[in-house]
Amino acid sequence: MKAIKVTAFQESANYKVPISHDFRESYPLPPYSTIIGMVHYLCDFKEYHPMKISIQGSYGSTTSDLYTEYEFKNGMKFEPKRHQLNVNGLGVSRGVAQVQLMIDVRLVLHIIPADQTEVDNIYNCLKYPREYPSIGRREDLAVFENVEIVEVSQHRLNSDLYSGEYVNGIQQGKRSNWAAYIPT
Repeated sequence: MKAIKVTAFQESANYKVPISHDFRESYPLPPYSTIIGMVHYLCDFKEYHPMKISIQGSYGSTTSDLYTEYEFKNGMKFEPKRHQLNVNGLGVSRGVAQVQLMIDVRLVLHIIPADQTEVDNIYNCLKYPREYPSIGRREDLAVFENVEIVEVSQHRLNSDLYSGEYVNGIQQGKRSNWAAYIPT
């Protein structure tokens, strides 16, 4: 089975935890839906194309940053004492909020389309994107350092997992601090 392997770098990123509001927390890795959405956007897919995704990665540190937040309620009329902005008679409040940022994010993505005839199309759309790619928020730009088509296969782990090269299931010397989402 063929897959598209993408090695990516992000200077900073936020993969928003949906239930965080006052302080916009981030997942340590982008969720499946974020990667699937990025692939669909860069490939200009107008309907859902099923695919399996594997996400591996790490980050150097985290920090928090301030951003401007705009809030409005549908149909709420502008009131000068309550709202900072008047948009066609509707009131919009402007405030400051905090966001958690992952710094120096390194990702390895494997994208396996259910329809294997789409491999070349997805590869070309990721290798030569129609606009600068982002993963997470729109401003979280991603540098695709390498995009290639690889062959994937399923292997059953054996006693090598517990040999000297591995400690607690983690391969020593290479990417020992990486986390991963791997579909079953």
